[in-house]
Amino acid sequence: MLERILLGALERQPCGVAFSGGRDSSLVLAVATHVARREGLVEPIPVTRRFPGMARATETDWQEMVIRHLGISEWHRVTIDDELDLVGPLASRHLLEHGVLWPPTIHGDIPLTAEFAGGHVLDGEGGDEVLGVEAHRIAPVRALARSPRHASLRRLRSAAGAVLPPSVRRQRALLRYRSSHVTWLRADAQQELVDAVVEVEVGQPLSYERSVHHVPRRRTQSVLRRNRRALAQQRRSDIQSPLLHPDFVAALGRDGGFLGRGDRTAVIRSIANDLLPDALLSRTSKAIFNQAFLGPHAREFARHWDGSGVDHSIVDAEELRRIWQSERGHAMTSALLQAAWLSHQSPSQS
Repeated sequence: MLERILLGALERQPCGVAFSGGRDSSLVLAVATHVARREGLVEPIPVTRRFPGMARATETDWQEMVIRHLGISEWHRVTIDDELDLVGPLASRHLLEHGVLWPPTIHGDIPLTAEFAGGHVLDGEGGDEVLGVEAHRIAPVRALARSPRHASLRRLRSAAGAVLPPSVRRQRALLRYRSSHVTWLRADAQQELVDAVVEVEVGQPLSYERSVHHVPRRRTQSVLRRNRRALAQQRRSDIQSPLLHPDFVAALGRDGGFLGRGDRTAVIRSIANDLLPDALLSRTSKAIFNQAFLGPHAREFARHWDGSGVDHSIVDAEELRRIWQSERGHAMTSALLQAAWLSHQSPSQS
């Protein structure tokens, strides 16, 4: 099914693949390259954002391993300095034109789609949610069913927790999320957020097949898909996520059934074991891009921010300032930072 979806994408040129060196983008690149060679089509061109000076966002060794293994000759690399900053050069232009959008990091697509004006880019978005059972309620049940002889008390409790009645799971989830560290929200807002998150969690189906089917339909995914494609089309480009294509997700569900095939490594191996090096297929590390988005422009704004532009009945402005100036920041506050920045722009700018 993935080959069929990618064949349709490859028939429209030029075609690029947003390639980070992670497992999901490597999977898309490997299968697309395989299909292109088999069908005599123009091969997709990997396009990679490079982050000099940001060690935690560096994937150079993994990227070069995959490119060598696939025998790819054309590879576009885009150097990123402060361009992805939440209120930096790229973000500020689209904020002034469109306002705050979901996701707040949507401007990160611009360096990728700009490489393929008139064409389109494929990415590995959604792999964390659909490739494997880890993100699904069935995960602890499957782990116990596959190795019952090694059942620890912790694993038994996890599996039991997944099959409890909704009312009991709701109470357990409420207790767990009350200790969450959304410190910039005031008490009432924290509780409202916890209640909303708990309802989503409690409503998750137990079956992997049913659960994975809902991933592309989530509001986060549908809004992300619509906004990304709308902004790309303004630049005469398109961007697509094959791993979230409904047909591919349905195929994963049928293949995994009630318990799922296994973790991400098992699923990726089942798809592309003959296309990618096993060291890549089984890797567990991931790059972290917080520094690229919470960059010098965002920190400078936070340093001089007067606290306006946010609803003080919902958020604690001083705590927000502390988070924005900290080393890691917090991704959940990104849209608030953009909203505060936008409120400080003059009417002629906006």
